[in-house]
Amino acid sequence: MTEKQLDFIISFHKKLYRQGPGSDEETLKAINFTGLSESTELSILDLGCGTGSQTNVLANHLNGTITALDLFQPFLDELEDRIKSPNVRTFQGSMDDLNFEKESFDLIWSEGAVYNMGFENGLNYLHPFLKKNGVIALSEITWLTNERPADIETYWNAEYPEIDSAQGKIKTLHESGYQLIDHFILSEESWLSNYYGALEMEFAVLMEDHSIEEELKVVIQSYQNEIATYKTFKEYFGYGFYIAKKVN
Repeated sequence: MTEKQLDFIISFHKKLYRQGPGSDEETLKAINFTGLSESTELSILDLGCGTGSQTNVLANHLNGTITALDLFQPFLDELEDRIKSPNVRTFQGSMDDLNFEKESFDLIWSEGAVYNMGFENGLNYLHPFLKKNGVIALSEITWLTNERPADIETYWNAEYPEIDSAQGKIKTLHESGYQLIDHFILSEESWLSNYYGALEMEFAVLMEDHSIEEELKVVIQSYQNEIATYKTFKEYFGYGFYIAKKVN
């Protein structure tokens, strides 16, 4: 990917309410599963926060300080414009190179972003940053069926070999020093309306600009192919939201 293509992706993602599948309702559902009290002062890390849709839900339903971290400063700038709270602070950086003290956080949150490290590697890397009995909440690509067409199997084995069933993800959680609290699968609406629908509307606007370069049209085509893949095979894969407690 060229620098121009990356800047292009950031530019249209920045306009979206969410930079991936999800919803405020499902963020709140996961918060409720954590068992954390609104009356307790918490230290929260939101990894791959994007423009902060879930950060805002966390700020409205939990008490304490939220550290919102993302690799891309334009997303953080947008978050700061959207969320006016002294309890939310932003950091630009990579999630696999955290400059925080060990056992700093009561809750580590990451919606659709831990795949950048890989699920198992991410769980192991983040484990020391949680306080004793701290909670981690992650949404992660997950097989929804035990059998699926060869086309989608091949696609995801190339895109993200760590895709697995919920049972496999839960096994990895346990092996990485966590005890599952609960999990659920994100709705199709979280993909089709909240993310892909918004992308498609943005693409329609972009393609009206007949001066757009072929290099950038390639990016749009790639996303359109991704959307078509989901619509064709959505019964076979989705995002699982996993909420677990640190046990050792």
